[in-house]
Amino acid sequence: ERNAVWRFLLKGTPIEVLKITNATFTIDELCLLSRVFQSSPALMTLKYKNVSVDKELGMLCRIIPKIPTLAHLRLNLYKLKSRDSNFLPIMIADSKSLITLDLNGNAMADLECVNLFSVLATHPTLQVLKLAWNMISNKGAIKLAEAIVTQGLLKSLDLWHNKIEAAGGIALANALETTPMFYKLCLWQNMIKDEGAKVFANVIANTTKHLQLNLCSNNIESAGCIALDEALEKCKNLVELDAWGN
Repeated sequence: ERNAVWRFLLKGTPIEVLKITNATFTIDELCLLSRVFQSSPALMTLKYKNVSVDKELGMLCRIIPKIPTLAHLRLNLYKLKSRDSNFLPIMIADSKSLITLDLNGNAMADLECVNLFSVLATHPTLQVLKLAWNMISNKGAIKLAEAIVTQGLLKSLDLWHNKIEAAGGIALANALETTPMFYKLCLWQNMIKDEGAKVFANVIANTTKHLQLNLCSNNIESAGCIALDEALEKCKNLVELDAWGN
């Protein structure tokens, strides 16, 4: 039945969004899917959720860059292993039109992210990056912050529910302050505490950007909350600050 759908799409049916959920692919099916991608000149958004491709992820990562118009890619809840994550940097580097990359819920730790962040530093189009529900800690956050500053195009970053502490939070705060296009950051359910909150307070107080910042549930105590409150009195450009749960 699934192959029948692919063959129907191969007839030239124009599609802009393709969503594939709760599927397991064979090699033959991936080959057919590859032909679908290449014959869909209008395809802009590809969403994968709970998809198991096991050893075939390498092949999938070779297929995706062949979609010339792909702007939005979602690979959610695959639970990438270290060997799998080696394919991602190659795929992202070759996807030259990508604007949004959603890797939420893939259980990626710093080890799985280092090469990916190196590639992001030179990506020519990426503006939105979603890495919620992973296991990124300070090492990964610092590497990511460096990549954001180098690339200079990222606008929005979601790191909800990772393992980022003060050092990683400070690096991201500095990236937020020094990268002109970067204005939206979610750090909900991390552990930046007072030390990280004070640095974000300084960014808020001095920003000329319309910031949107989420620091909910970060173990921020009274000193950090006071610093944020004082920053709000000075800031004229903040659009949103969410800090409940501290």
